[in-house]
Amino acid sequence: MNQKIFFIHGAGDTAQSSARYYAMEKYLKSLKPLSYFTHATYAASLESLLVQTESANHNSIFIGESFGGFWAAQLAAIKWANCILLNPVVYPAIQMQQFTGRLIQANGEPLSGALLKEYASAFDPRPRLKNRLILVLGKNDTVLDPELSCKYFHNIANLMIMTDDVHTVDKPESILKIAEAIFKIKAESFLKYLCRRVRDISLSSSVF
Repeated sequence: MNQKIFFIHGAGDTAQSSARYYAMEKYLKSLKPLSYFTHATYAASLESLLVQTESANHNSIFIGESFGGFWAAQLAAIKWANCILLNPVVYPAIQMQQFTGRLIQANGEPLSGALLKEYASAFDPRPRLKNRLILVLGKNDTVLDPELSCKYFHNIANLMIMTDDVHTVDKPESILKIAEAIFKIKAESFLKYLCRRVRDISLSSSVF
């Protein structure tokens, strides 16, 4: 069974400029980086990411850090897939205001307050993420309040991993925990796949 794993970078990064991507790639050779522009509208970024993940399905895993965590949750909800969120942005219109007016991506545009207001219209992914979410939070994060993520995803995450990281989750032991969590998801998904195949074969046999 082919299970696709996607990685989504944080604000200001590009598809393969994130150190987390390269750290995880050592454990996950099939990891595919996705790209979006921080200064693009919600609709434009979503459309671009959906095109890049056309082959994704409910067995896929979306990993996102910071603003990429917001997008990972959105895509996982749309695809009914699994997601692992690293210190995610949960309220872009509020949490990203601190970057308003700054040029945070090469060849981009300054992030505007008007643009961020559009993100308030983003749909709530939580109803589709129950038991499909792993939340990774750095206890020493001073960029985004970990408590806000805890409250936002209260009773939804099937696993919460607290690390000693700051906003950037990059300690080797943290990356290893994330990789182990992914292997567990892959094993569980494969088991479900086998159970479904056995059931299908049994149903087919009973017909003849």
